[in-house]
Amino acid sequence: MESLRSSFGAALSQLSGRVEHGIEVAEDLREDVAEARVDLDHVAAVVASCEAAMLEASAKQDVTMRGVQLLCGVVAESLGSEVKG
Repeated sequence: MESLRSSFGAALSQLSGRVEHGIEVAEDLREDVAEARVDLDHVAAVVASCEAAMLEASAKQDVTMRGVQLLCGVVAESLGSEVKG
């Protein structure tokens, strides 16, 4: 009977050690996940900022392109009237 108790005691001790190790690993994983979540939030903010900057640049490019088109039209009209006149 004492041998059986000793075997169960050793098995229980070994199992307790494994459970404690599993808990430590789980806590480390939670910390890693929390850090990754912060990093992902930072990346999302950077992407949103880049998208906003690209939209602003696109709008400015559209305005510039329209201005160049109008200027080219004025120059073409001016050259056309000089050739005719």
